[in-house]
Amino acid sequence: MKKERVIITYGWCRVAYAVLRCLSEHGVKVIVGGPEGGMMAGRSKYAFASFTYPSPYTDPIGFVDAVAEAARRYDAGVYIPIHEEIMPVAQYRDRLPDELKIPISSYGAILKAYDKGTTMAHAISVDVPIPETYHPFGVDDLETISKNIEYPSLIKLRKSNSAKGVFKVTSPNDLVSRYKEAIETFNVADDSLPIIQKYVPGNVYAVSMLFNHGKMRAKFTRKNIREKTYGGGTCTKCVSVRNEILENYAEKMLSSLDWHGVAMMEFKYDERRGKGYLLEINPRYHGTINHDVESGMPIPYLHYLMALNGDVEPHYDYQLGLKSRWILGDVIGLVDHLPKTKNKLRFIRDFLTFDEDNYMDLKKDDIKPFLIQILYYLKKFLKTGSRNPIDEGMLG
Repeated sequence: MKKERVIITYGWCRVAYAVLRCLSEHGVKVIVGGPEGGMMAGRSKYAFASFTYPSPYTDPIGFVDAVAEAARRYDAGVYIPIHEEIMPVAQYRDRLPDELKIPISSYGAILKAYDKGTTMAHAISVDVPIPETYHPFGVDDLETISKNIEYPSLIKLRKSNSAKGVFKVTSPNDLVSRYKEAIETFNVADDSLPIIQKYVPGNVYAVSMLFNHGKMRAKFTRKNIREKTYGGGTCTKCVSVRNEILENYAEKMLSSLDWHGVAMMEFKYDERRGKGYLLEINPRYHGTINHDVESGMPIPYLHYLMALNGDVEPHYDYQLGLKSRWILGDVIGLVDHLPKTKNKLRFIRDFLTFDEDNYMDLKKDDIKPFLIQILYYLKKFLKTGSRNPIDEGMLG
C-alpha cells in the first residue's frame, strides 16, 4: 500500500499533536498547518513539514487557498481538518485539489451538528434524550420562558466550544439579563439566538466515533474526571469506559446524519438512574483524542486508511480503566476551580494525585511541543486576560 502524505491543520494545539503522533507512528509523513507562530504540532520532531495560513474564522477563503497551495507544494494525498476549520473546508472544498482526499461530511451535515439548536431538534426527531430546551424566537419570549424553566439553567450560544458562550443562570431575572447581555456581547443575529437548557445532574461522558458514509467504523467512550472550567467545559482528566446506552444514542445520531469522518458527542449521564442526555456534538476531532489513541483506539490512523482505501475494518476494542491527563489544562483550571469548590482540601488532594497512565500533552521523547504549548497559552493570556480566550470570529 502506498502511504500518501497527509496535511493536518489547527496545528497549534494538543489535538493536532495527538493526530500527528498517531499518524507518524504508523509511518505516515504529516505536513502541519497552523496560525503564525505557536505551532505545537508543527514544532514536533514528528512533523515532516509545516506551513502557516490566515485565520479560518475571518478569512475562510484565504485559509482554504493556503491549504490548497500547501497540498500541491508537498504533494499531499490526504487532508484531515482537525478543529472548526472543518467548516470552511466543507463549504469551499471545490477550491481544493480534486485529487486531495478529504474524509469529512457535507457542509450541511457539519453545520447541523455544530449548531446546538439544530442538534437538539434533530436529537428529538430520532428519539435521543436531551435536557429540557427552549428556542426563543426573540427577547420577548424570555419572560415566559424564565417563569417556566427550572433553575439552575444554562444559556448556550448555538455555535461555541470549550464552554465558551455558555452561561449558568439561577433565577428569572438572571436569565433575562444574561441572555440580553450575551446577544449584545457576541453580536448574535436574530436567526441564531442562543438556546436555553435546564441544567441536568450527572457525570460527563463523551463518545467519539469514526463513520464511513453513515456506517460506524470505530467507537470509544470516556468518562470525565475533571474539566478545565468549574461546572463543565474542556476535559483535563478522564478514564476510558464503556456505556452502551450512550454509544447507542451516538450511533443513532450520526447514522441518521449519514455522517462521514470523526465526531464526538458529549452527554450527561445519571449513573443512579441509568439516564443520559445529549449535550452537544463536536463534528471534528476532540481535545482528548490522545486518550483514545493511548487506550488502543487509533482513530486518526483508521481515518487516514478510510480516506486512502475507501473503507476500513470496524475497530471497537480498547483498554478500559486507562486514565489520561492534560497537564497544562489542569493547571489552568486550578485557578477557576479553587475559589468555587466547597471542599478545597479534597480538590487539592485529588489534583495532586498523579494516578494517570498517560499525559495528553507532555511526551518524554518530544518535549518541545509541550513548551511551545505553554508559551502559546501564556501569550494568549497576556493579550486577552482570559484563560479560555475567544479568537475573532470564533463564535460568529
